Amino acid sequence: GEILASGTIKFTDIGELEEQLEKLAYLLSGYTEDDYRGLALAREIARNNYGFRVGAGYTQNHHDNGFSGLLLNLFYQGKTFGAEFNGIPPILANTAMVNPAVNVYPFTHVGFGASFIFCSDELSMAGKDVLGEEHWHGEYMSVLLGVNIRATHALRGSIYMGPTINTAINYQDTENIDHEYSGGFLMEFPPPAITLDMEYWFPNNMSLRFMFIMAGGRGMLDNGTDEEGMSTTYLILAAGYKFSL
Repeated sequence: GEILASGTIKFTDIGELEEQLEKLAYLLSGYTEDDYRGLALAREIARNNYGFRVGAGYTQNHHDNGFSGLLLNLFYQGKTFGAEFNGIPPILANTAMVNPAVNVYPFTHVGFGASFIFCSDELSMAGKDVLGEEHWHGEYMSVLLGVNIRATHALRGSIYMGPTINTAINYQDTENIDHEYSGGFLMEFPPPAITLDMEYWFPNNMSLRFMFIMAGGRGMLDNGTDEEGMSTTYLILAAGYKFSL
């Protein structure tokens, strides 16, 4: 006898059987592991994928921390274009956020995009009727530019950065006296607004996604005698599901 071709596959989840058998067929046809990964990515990005994500996590500012609220996400992923919408409604927590994004892919593995963030942070306003405590409320709007990476057909990530274009901070001191700060364009290093995410897709069309989101701003009193800054950070883990057309 003569061995014409050989290949080896390893997996621990029976749900991966179909994908791994396909991989074995390519290996027996003379393709390398790298060849197969390239073909799998090309086939995946050629689809029109639609889906949603739901997540939650932790949030903090420099005064308080707590539950991030429920993240809701809708998305579309195509070969050369993608779009998504992240939102945290002010229902289960004292924060709210709106974060839409669009991106284009001139290259197989690399794309570029733009996004917008509006964040409203009332973490420390929950006990605002209690005397002797400081209470802060911050709102920021930011525009971001970023890079998207399609490392494999299963692994994706992105990083966006940008300036704050509007800030409103309400500071209530220990005697419940209000101080209102406002500000406009703010660009510094590190940037006041950053989003970072990594996502892994499993063979059953489900994914896990880690997200880091930071927004912030700086404002001054109307008379220009005082300045305050505030920022909000989210650490969120989300589960996603997609279907293809």
